[in-house]
Amino acid sequence: MSVRSVLTKAAIRDLVRSRSYIVAFVVISLFFVAILYVIGVRLLIAPLLSSPTLDRGLLAGAATGLVYCTVLIITGLSLNISSTQPLIRGKASGSIESLLATPAAARDLWFALSIASILPGIVVGVGAGVVAAVVLGIVYLAPNGVPAATPWMIVNCFVLLPSVYLALAFLVHAIGVPGRVTSGTVIAQVFLPVYASLIINLGARGVVAVTRLDLALVQLGLTAVVAGIVAAVGRRVTKERIVLSCKR
Repeated sequence: MSVRSVLTKAAIRDLVRSRSYIVAFVVISLFFVAILYVIGVRLLIAPLLSSPTLDRGLLAGAATGLVYCTVLIITGLSLNISSTQPLIRGKASGSIESLLATPAAARDLWFALSIASILPGIVVGVGAGVVAAVVLGIVYLAPNGVPAATPWMIVNCFVLLPSVYLALAFLVHAIGVPGRVTSGTVIAQVFLPVYASLIINLGARGVVAVTRLDLALVQLGLTAVVAGIVAAVGRRVTKERIVLSCKR
């Protein structure tokens, strides 16, 4: 078993065993997702169903938009929570410095912390998105002759969106691991509301849609941009910088 695998499993195990992480993640996620569906069903889906002529395209767009936002919110909240306290605690307790005294390289630690911070969120976010898609399909879409899932909806919600967050997790830790933790986490904290607002506004204007190729292109471009920044910033991840950051 490689060093990265061992470090990653240990980091994930420590995270999911943290009661404070679990409580914060569950409570905040339920709060925001509940608000999302109350607003989405009452203001988007209900008016469409009550109209004399049902627009099936708009109904599909509204339902898939809710699924997309479910994955977006849950995965984003997980990254916000898991990229802050574990890293601060690891630097303050000296555990990160201890790991660097082993054969583990700085990039091994960066990889492990990045994957551990986003993998639980992706798993839960995708799982919640699948449940949302099934429920919305049974309750609203199937009775009106609208398919519950399309190829682009599946790709956008369950493949490309997690890819965006995976790249973002590496960027957050490329900055936070060898530097100030808050400098990295502020990226994740700003990204979620800004990206969510942008996608909602563009979707409301019909510029992009979860069921179309255009959103896939946006996400592919965003992932490529973030990956390029990660490649440049990742050069700063060295043992010397990490040790110095632990002493600040």
